[in-house]
This record gives sequence, C-alpha cells and structure tokens, in this order.
Amino acid sequence: FDAYIREPLGPQTRVGTLSRVPIAAAQLGRADAVRHMLPAQLRASDASRNDAPGIFRNRMASREGPGATECERLGRVAEALQTALLHSAPPVPGGEPIIRVFPAWPKEWDADFTLLARGAFLVSASIEKGAIGAVEIESKAGGECRLRNPWGADAKVSIYRNGERRETIAGSLLRIATTHGEIITIVPENAKRPQRKVA
Repeated sequence: FDAYIREPLGPQTRVGTLSRVPIAAAQLGRADAVRHMLPAQLRASDASRNDAPGIFRNRMASREGPGATECERLGRVAEALQTALLHSAPPVPGGEPIIRVFPAWPKEWDADFTLLARGAFLVSASIEKGAIGAVEIESKAGGECRLRNPWGADAKVSIYRNGERRETIAGSLLRIATTHGEIITIVPENAKRPQRKVA
C-alpha cells in the first residue's frame, strides 16, 4: 500500500473514479489515508483541474455518460466508508469473523452508525471527539459474537443483556455468547448505564 502511494496524503490527494485503494486503506486500518481518500473520491478528484466535472446534490457528476462510471464511484465510496466504520471479516481465510468498530475511522470525525456485520449481528456505535461510546449489538441469529475491544486490550467492559447489566469481561478479543433476538450493549466498566438504541 505504501509503495503504491507515491505522493504524501493530504487535501490535494486524487483518487481514480473506480479505484479500490480507499477500500484497501480502510481494510488495512489506515485512518490517515481514509481521511483524505474518501472525500477525494466523493468529489471525483481524478478529473483534470481544467475539466473538473460539476457534482450534483446527489453526488453524480456531469461527466456521466454511457459507461455510468460515476455510479460505480459512489459504490466504491460507500464500501470504503462502511469498512472504515465497521469491519467484520475474519483475520485469515476461513477464520472466524471478528467485529471491529471504527477500525480505520479518523479520530477527528464524529460518527454514529447502525450496520450489519457478519454472523447476523446488527451493530450500532458512535464516536465523538475520538471517544467511542456504547457499542450495541442485536443478535439476529444467535451464536458467539467476537468483538475486538474498542477501548483497548486491557480495558474491562460491562455487558448488558436486553438492558440488564450481567457481567464484566476484559481482553483484546471479547467473546460474547448470544441468543436469537438478544440485544447486547457493551460499555467501559465505569461508564454509566447506556440507553437502548435498537427497539
């Protein structure tokens, strides 16, 4: 990845219309690259400065034509965005999926999301001023949920099941047994009781 990026990343960074490099940056946990590449691809930065396309409110560009590449550009941006917010691929081919929240998200960007992760877990989380709030996981199918501890490898966390505090665990990888339809909320051990987000 570093060999591919020939110029320093910054506001001038340009990204090709169909480039998968921002997606790769998110998969690698490179928030430094996501910070510049996502906006660049969204604004169609690969057009020459003298022939820059007009970008409409729906983010389509005036250079759209028979190839419909602008629509593909938006799909690439959406994939990189979701991967930067939530990653749930296994660490090795055929391995167990591990959920990671904000794995490549720039700390200075506030965000709040609800996205589906592998294993049929609906994950909601927020980050504000670099601090991750409660992580809520709705188990759509039951089974073990594996979550990379978003507050650090040694941080103790409290587990709430359907709104009731049940246990405290710690470690880099949090393994949480779930049942179908159960709502699990994870917060740092000393945080106040979270409010349920998922109905």
